[in-house]
Amino acid sequence: MTERKSSPAGQLVGLMLLSVFALALTGLFGIWYSHLNADAALTDMGELTRLIDASRKAQVEFKIQVQHWKNLLLRGQNAEDLAIYTRRFEEQNSVVQKALADVVASPELPAELRPELEKITAEHGGLLAKYQTAAAAYSSTDPATILAVDRMVRGIDQKLNERIDQVAAQLVALEAQRFGELRAAGEKLYGTLRLVTVIASAIAVACAGALAWRALSPSR
Repeated sequence: MTERKSSPAGQLVGLMLLSVFALALTGLFGIWYSHLNADAALTDMGELTRLIDASRKAQVEFKIQVQHWKNLLLRGQNAEDLAIYTRRFEEQNSVVQKALADVVASPELPAELRPELEKITAEHGGLLAKYQTAAAAYSSTDPATILAVDRMVRGIDQKLNERIDQVAAQLVALEAQRFGELRAAGEKLYGTLRLVTVIASAIAVACAGALAWRALSPSR
């Protein structure tokens, strides 16, 4: 039995079909992988954005608490007002604690930032006692005590606020870093797919040209 050999034309057709198949496969893979990466990127960026918002919310709530303290000193000139502002200040302390705890408990929080946030939460929890100790020296009938009380707690909120701000800034920087990494990965994938597409296209065009030349050449 004689072995059948494929003709040069058949080989060219086969090679061209393989090239076309490679082009189609490359296109489908590019679409699928881009969609997969885009979906993962949106999820990751969304989680980081929510975490940044949560940390900024904790910072804002803390500033509100500090403002309640200032109201206590400046406007608590009678027993009724003093009780109102004291209650608001202490209630806001719980709001800040919950906001900080929500950030610490977030599974999206980077491991390297968790210890710092846990320390911030613990230190903020200890501020209430310091403010309450200072408030005990405040007399609504003696405005001169305002300055004395203020000196007792002056600046204790500023450092903590700066640390919360630094955590939020680190999260923003991390978001930018991840966006850059995703962009670089996308550009690398695009370069690879473009190279495969160019090679496959060149092979397909060469095969088509060779077939056309054979078809148009006079038979020998």
